[in-house]
Amino acid sequence: MTSVTPNLAGSALPLLLAACVLASACGEPSSPTTKSEQSDISDSLESDRKLAESGNVEAQLKMARRHINGDGVAKDEQLAFYWNELAAKQGNSGAMVAVGESLIEGNGVTKDYATGIEWLSKASVIGNSDAQYSLAQLNGLIFPDGVFFPAGFHRIGSKLTPTEQEAMARTFVELSTKAANAGHMGSTVDLARVMLFGLKQGKFSVEPNLDEAIKLLHQAASKGHWDAQWTLATLYQAGYSTIAPKEQESARWWSKLKEQSSTEAQKQIAWRYRQHGPYKPGKLKFDGRELQSAEDANEIAAQWYAKCTKQGDAICAFELFQMTKAGIGVMKDHAEAQRLLNFAATRGVTEAQWHLGYLHYSGDDLVKDYSAAMKWFVLATNKIETMAGAKSANAIGLFYMNGWGVERDLVLAYAWLNIASSRHATKARENLALVEKQLSPDELKEAQGLSSKWKPGGTIARLASKAGSQRPGRDSATPQLASSGTGFFIDASGTLVTNFHVAGECKDVRIPSLSKSAKSIVHDRANDLVVLKIESATTKFAQFPSADGLSQGEEIVAFGFPLDGYLPSTGNISTGLVSALAGPGNNTSLIQISAPIQPGNSGGAVLNRKGNVVGVVVGKADALKVAKITGDIPQNINFAVSGKTVQSFLESSQIGYQKSSGLFSFSKSPVELAEHARGFTVKVECWN
Repeated sequence: MTSVTPNLAGSALPLLLAACVLASACGEPSSPTTKSEQSDISDSLESDRKLAESGNVEAQLKMARRHINGDGVAKDEQLAFYWNELAAKQGNSGAMVAVGESLIEGNGVTKDYATGIEWLSKASVIGNSDAQYSLAQLNGLIFPDGVFFPAGFHRIGSKLTPTEQEAMARTFVELSTKAANAGHMGSTVDLARVMLFGLKQGKFSVEPNLDEAIKLLHQAASKGHWDAQWTLATLYQAGYSTIAPKEQESARWWSKLKEQSSTEAQKQIAWRYRQHGPYKPGKLKFDGRELQSAEDANEIAAQWYAKCTKQGDAICAFELFQMTKAGIGVMKDHAEAQRLLNFAATRGVTEAQWHLGYLHYSGDDLVKDYSAAMKWFVLATNKIETMAGAKSANAIGLFYMNGWGVERDLVLAYAWLNIASSRHATKARENLALVEKQLSPDELKEAQGLSSKWKPGGTIARLASKAGSQRPGRDSATPQLASSGTGFFIDASGTLVTNFHVAGECKDVRIPSLSKSAKSIVHDRANDLVVLKIESATTKFAQFPSADGLSQGEEIVAFGFPLDGYLPSTGNISTGLVSALAGPGNNTSLIQISAPIQPGNSGGAVLNRKGNVVGVVVGKADALKVAKITGDIPQNINFAVSGKTVQSFLESSQIGYQKSSGLFSFSKSPVELAEHARGFTVKVECWN
C-alpha cells in the first residue's frame, strides 16, 4: 500500500514484517540478466555480507557502498551508515569521515553535530585530508573574492563571539594547510585564496603571497579542479595586483573549464554565475568576455545547469526549473518547467517535492489535487531538517486542520504541526497554538505521542476507535482516498484478487483505470487475500500453472503500481528469484522472493517465466527491525502468498479461475512478461 502501513499482525506474517518502506529504493538491474549472472551476483553479495559480519573492514566498506549505490541491493542510507559505523569503530579513517558527515547531514541517522564532529576529528588526527577539509568548512568559508566567513555551522542557533570567530579563522587555515599539503584539491584552492587576498580575523592574520597562491592554483587546476581553473582563467583575463593579464593563459584555462564533464563541477559553475555575484576586482567574466549584467550571468548559469541536467542531475534540473518558470536566463516555458520539476521531485529533491505539492494544493499551473499534494508533502518530510521538509509537515498539518482532501482531524493536525514547529517552522508554531486550544487534555496527550513516534518520510495514523470519534465541524460524508495497491483479474467476468490489507476493509474500492467500483465477494484475513468483483467483462486475465512445480531459485517477476504519484502510473516490473518455499517460521502459505517491492506492489501477481501466477505480493521484512531482533541485517527479504495457497482459497470459496494448459507454453522475456502482466493487472484504490 502507499498511504498507510498495513497491519500484518492479523495475517500469517509475524510482527517483524512491515509494509514496504517508502524511502527504500528499487534495486532492479538496468538490463535483464541470465540465471547464471544472477547467481554470481547473489554469491558475491552473500560473500561480502558474511565477511562484513565477521568483522572484515574492507567488506564492511563494500557493503556500505552497495547500499549507497544500489549495487545488488536496495539503496538504503540507514544500512550504509550501519556498515560504515562498524568499519569506523575498527579505525578506518574513510569510514570515520562517512559516519561523521552522515551525522552532520542527517543521512540515514538522526542529525547529531557533536558526534559527527567527534568522528571527523578522529579521522583528522590520523591524517585523513577529507576529514580535515570537512572540519575546515564547518569552521569557515572563504569566498572567491577573498572574504572569509566564520561559519560555525556546528553552532547554529548561537551567536559567535569575536574570540570564537578568530579561533575559527585560525582553525580554518591550519586544517586547510594540512589537507592541501596532503593533496586535497578543495583545501588547495581554499588555501590559494587565503594566499591571494590575505586573511584577517581579530588578532589572527595571514599576509598575501601571490606567488604561492598561483603555485597552489596551478597544482589544483592541472589536476582538473574546476574552481582553480575558473580562478586562473579570471585572474589571467583581467590581472590582479602584480599578476599581469595573460590572454593565452586565460584562454587555456577557459578551454579546460568548458571541458568539465563532472555534474558536480557543472553545478558549482552554474551556481557561481547564478548566485555568487561579481568577482572582485572586476566584473563577472566567462570565456574571455566581461559580462555586463546580471542577465548575462544568468544566461551562463542556465547553460551550465542544462549541461548537468542532461546528465541526470536532479538538483540541476530543479535549479533550471526555477529559471525556466520565471524566464531568467532562458525563455519562459511552462511545459518545460513542469517537466523539469517532475524530474527533480521524482528523484528525491526535497525542494522540488515541496514545490510540486504546493502547486497541486494551490491549483497554480496544475489541476488542484489535494491527494497528490499530500503525497508530495509526505515525501518531502524525508528531509524534515530542511526548510522544505518542515514546510511540508506544516502543510500536512493544515490539511488535517481544515479538512482539505482528508477528514478533518485536529489530533493529526497537532501531531504534524508539532513536528514542523520542532524544526523551527515559525508558521507551524502559530498554527499549533490555534489547534491546541481546541483539544481536550486526552487528545493533546495522544497528539504529542503520535508526533514523538513519527519517523521522517512516514505517515501518522490514529487508532480506529479514537479516529472515529467525531468532533464538531468534522465532515466525514465525503469519501477520501486512503491508500492504493495492486490487483489482477482471474477470469473474463471481472473477478480479481488482491490483498485483504489493500481492499478488505474499505468503504469503497475503485479501479481508476476502468472507472469502476469493486465489491468484495469473499476474503481470507489469515492469508491476507480478498476476491473482488466489478460489473464489467474483461478481455485479459491471469492463469495459474497447471501443476504445482515451483522451485527454489526459480526466476520470477512482480508487476504492480508501487509508490503511487511518485513512480510512473503505467505499472512497474521487478525481477528476482524464489528465495525460499516458505515464510517466517516455515510458514508454507508464503514464499520468499528477491524481486524488489515497494508500497503499492501489495496484491500484485508474482509470475513465473511462462507468465503464470505463482504468488501474490504481500510485504517485506523491515531491515532494521530484523537487525534488532536477530542481530543480523536482512538483504532484500520480500514475501508473497504462495500460488498454491491462493488456488486453495479460490477453490474452497467456489471461485472459478483459469489454469494454463501447459501446451505450447514457452518462457517469456522480461519485456514480454511486462506486456503480458499489464493486460490483466490494475491499480486498486481504497476509499474511506
